[in-house]
Amino acid sequence: MLAVPPPAWYVQYIATNRFGAAMGTWFVGNMIQNALTSTGAFEVYANDQLVFSMLQEKRMITLEDIMAGMLRAGFKSNDRPIGGQQQGQPRRQGVLS
Repeated sequence: MLAVPPPAWYVQYIATNRFGAAMGTWFVGNMIQNALTSTGAFEVYANDQLVFSMLQEKRMITLEDIMAGMLRAGFKSNDRPIGGQQQGQPRRQGVLS
């Protein structure tokens, strides 16, 4: 697409071992996530309003916490079901806009 050649380090290390590069990225991302959440200082803000604080709640955040906090912060829901639900299953709150 672009007329820019890939960097030599990409061709040498990543393009030749894509699976290893993907696994390495996954492991590093997992370590970063664990480091950030293990301190207990995990907070979510929307429009400068606190949506969720792990320090206050003393538990990990859930999808329901995010949805409720975003609605409190003034986001609107279009009330579409969240992906892959079959008929007969209860509807969950949809995507925020």
